Amino acid sequence: MALNSCATIINSPFQKIQIEHDPELKVKVDTSRFFYRSKEASEVYIPKNLYIPKNYGTNNLYFLRSRNEIPLIINDTSSINIKPHRSYFTYWLGNIYFTYGLGMLIDYQNDKSYSYPIYNYITKENNQFKNVRFKPIPKNKFRPTLIIPVINIFHIQTDSGKSAFVSGFGISGGVDYFIKDKTYLSIAAGVTLDCHVSRHDTINEMHDYKDFYFGFGSLSSAKYLSVKINRISPWLEYGAGITLTNFKWGENQRTDLSDSTYFYTPVRYKSLNLGTGCDLKLRLTPNVNIGISYNVALYDIKRNSLSYQHYISTELIWRF
Repeated sequence: MALNSCATIINSPFQKIQIEHDPELKVKVDTSRFFYRSKEASEVYIPKNLYIPKNYGTNNLYFLRSRNEIPLIINDTSSINIKPHRSYFTYWLGNIYFTYGLGMLIDYQNDKSYSYPIYNYITKENNQFKNVRFKPIPKNKFRPTLIIPVINIFHIQTDSGKSAFVSGFGISGGVDYFIKDKTYLSIAAGVTLDCHVSRHDTINEMHDYKDFYFGFGSLSSAKYLSVKINRISPWLEYGAGITLTNFKWGENQRTDLSDSTYFYTPVRYKSLNLGTGCDLKLRLTPNVNIGISYNVALYDIKRNSLSYQHYISTELIWRF
């Protein structure tokens, strides 16, 4: 346990990976050069000839971890290899924390320290066969999206000037329209969570336990509509466009009447703003992304004035 790498301890000998391809291609795994196990079978075998799994286009396949590349034969004439890489977290980061890297150094050549790309899609681009990771979404297709803002950072106008606030969670929905194979137009509308509890003008005795239900003194939220043009790559999505944002800020200002009594006065500030925004997303699976969105408000429509404000959101994104 002390000398092995974390990948040796945590990684199973076999890894499940997904291999798909364009319908017009005929793709085979050259299992004469590689250990192969089907999803249903428990044994490991090395056939002497080529093997085509049933329902190959949608199957998840199990391969023995090793430093060897997985050889694929395309249309019986061409070939492409799926290359392994170090299992980053379990091999490098975890090992450094638990064994100060000693296990990683001693166990460096162990096959279980390697991983293959989980998602693989074989296609033909510019007369060459490539592994593009995810199945491309064809143009003229609509895809609905669900976005959960996790952490929201605001720099907005209040009744006493610009202030910074942080809030959590929200919900957004939209649709992506693919203009080209790697370019899409996104339209989304959403709202961030407003944890601010309204409180009317009341006079309270000091140490009144109802005061503990009040929560934070100042919080903010936003409702927004965005239209952006985006590009998509095997690992990233990025885009920019225009936004319409309704910022809301609120505070319950406390006034002490005496040593034993006080009252709250709710104060609110709202603005409707036009501006720009940009997104950067990391593609985790064909349908799940994580990302960050930076949106700038430049013009306050309600007050007919220029006013710089912004909000930054970290997001979980599902594309269906």
